[in-house]
Amino acid sequence: MTSAASVLYDPVVQQTVAALRVRFQGSPWTVVQDEQGVVRVAIDLADTSWWEVLQRQGLSTSFTFELRFRPDRRSCTITDVERTLVWSVGFDGRTRPQAVVDRKSSRGRTITFRRTVVDTPLEGRVVDVSFGSEDVRKVVREVLTDYGWRETMPIEMKIGIGAGIIGVAVAAGAVVVAALVGTGALGS
Repeated sequence: MTSAASVLYDPVVQQTVAALRVRFQGSPWTVVQDEQGVVRVAIDLADTSWWEVLQRQGLSTSFTFELRFRPDRRSCTITDVERTLVWSVGFDGRTRPQAVVDRKSSRGRTITFRRTVVDTPLEGRVVDVSFGSEDVRKVVREVLTDYGWRETMPIEMKIGIGAGIIGVAVAAGAVVVAALVGTGALGS
């Protein structure tokens, strides 16, 4: 188990986090590291300058990419956290986004592709921005590679693969038993 201190004080982790912040500067994505050393790359829902773009895009799903570093192994696990995004009118009359945790939320690996160019008359700018999980993950992976990190699978993916293998084995066994029963090799 990696301690929070080993992550928080590892110079390569901190250089990597700084590089991620630079790469996502000027976008709706923010990079935050918590006291446990977990780094989260997520849409900054508190940044009101992006609300019009997010709403015009019709964004209804928010992704957070959780990065867990293992400095002793020079490895990093990326876990996708998908949440439903709802829009509601605040006291000031502005429509604002809120990420909610509901039965549609998921963890593990999510693959989406979504890119948009939006003309925002209120902001006076044209924005070309990606909200797809693969586009953001690509940037994260590039930075990780640049700093010598090796990506490892999140536990949710390992469990899913294991369950899939067990499911296939059980199904194959059932087919074999059915074939043997059907030919009479297991009976009488």
